[in-house]
Amino acid sequence: MKPTIGPRWVAAFDPPPPPPVKVDPPPVPFNAKYYGLATAASNGRKRAFFLDGEDIIIKAEGETVKGHFRLLRIGVTSVIVEDTETKRQQTVQIAEEAQQG
Repeated sequence: MKPTIGPRWVAAFDPPPPPPVKVDPPPVPFNAKYYGLATAASNGRKRAFFLDGEDIIIKAEGETVKGHFRLLRIGVTSVIVEDTETKRQQTVQIAEEAQQG
């Protein structure tokens, strides 16, 4: 009688499956609109103006916006915010309405 190799034997020698690919979740969207900035004459500190729905938000560099984003840099046409949990950064352009007015 000849020995035979069944499917069970073949499966034992299959290579292990590749490890799952880690996919980062998409960044949390920053929905407030950036409308501009003001610079204090006394100390040069910049403050950014945002509109979130009907709420006006005024924040300085280093402060937290909407409890989830740290305001890293304020520029004339954009701001850079960082998600405080994932440390991912986003650039938010100034709102079109602010550029036209």
